[in-house]
Amino acid sequence: MSALTLGISSAANSQAQINLGGSYLKGTGDNDASLWGGGVGLKFFLGDKFAVGGNVGFYPKKTGEVTGSGYDITYSNNLTTIAGSLEYLFTDKKSVIQPYLGADAGVSLSTINYTYNDGVNSEIRNKNNGQYFLVGPKLGVNIGLGQAFGIFGQAKYNLTFGSGDNNSINWGGVGPAISEKPVDKFFTFDAGIYIRLAGAR
Repeated sequence: MSALTLGISSAANSQAQINLGGSYLKGTGDNDASLWGGGVGLKFFLGDKFAVGGNVGFYPKKTGEVTGSGYDITYSNNLTTIAGSLEYLFTDKKSVIQPYLGADAGVSLSTINYTYNDGVNSEIRNKNNGQYFLVGPKLGVNIGLGQAFGIFGQAKYNLTFGSGDNNSINWGGVGPAISEKPVDKFFTFDAGIYIRLAGAR
């Protein structure tokens, strides 16, 4: 209990960094969707070499369309990631260039939306409103442009567990059945700005 209290106290008293940026996601599993999104992160430095924190990423995009006689069906992958993180800096956090190695662990929230439209009626159905455990090793770099501001870039490979089989959906024989699997294995490439807030020490 005392170790946990010490860790929380150390994070509360350390320097904080806020990350804001864009992100590109590329699936490498059965679903190889290419998605653009963005995210926000918060980390606390524990000394000069370690940081702990968390991040949220969001990736919405239409990924397919089927058009028939008098109707069209579109479908999209909406993916949200929420994770805690641990990072090790290879140089001092005060260096201009700060490469780091780390890992994230958290959840991936996946929804596949299907929309049917025949010009008169429109119907949306959601499939695979699922939550999956996620882990992701990452490699990145901070580049300082001042004491409290800079840019960052990182690459991460994400693995989720429990995504199951493909989902299949149809509209009572109107059009073909569409089969789609959640994005369960994917690279993310992030870039943006960071702002550092001085802590109590």
